[in-house]
Amino acid sequence: MRELKRRGLSSDKAAESQARTQIEAPPRAPPKDQTRSQLEVSRALNSEGLEGLIPRGKELLKLGLSFFLAFGPLILGIAALAGTLYFLFGDQFIHGGRTSMSMPRYVDPYELLGQPTVDPTVPLRPEQLNQ
Repeated sequence: MRELKRRGLSSDKAAESQARTQIEAPPRAPPKDQTRSQLEVSRALNSEGLEGLIPRGKELLKLGLSFFLAFGPLILGIAALAGTLYFLFGDQFIHGGRTSMSMPRYVDPYELLGQPTVDPTVPLRPEQLNQ
């Protein structure tokens, strides 16, 4: 009260302004299971059986499909990009490899060992030094 008087407000004006600024909330509904204990609720959920299987399955399918559809624009964008690149580059972009592959030619390993080396850690053979 003293604070209201100090600011020059009467209690009537304060109540009016407070009533104007307050928004009425809708009345709360009483909880559904006031009388049931948490143990009873948990037991009822755990022993539900097969009678709720079809509706739960439908809800899970809806959730899964909606999650997949959320990525639809991204999937379509990537598919359009790949299609455009294939249209522009053709077989150079996506190819199945060469159909006329043959075995590589045989190279004698001793012929490779006989070639001079440029590796500084491998010493040259005496016959390679004379060349």
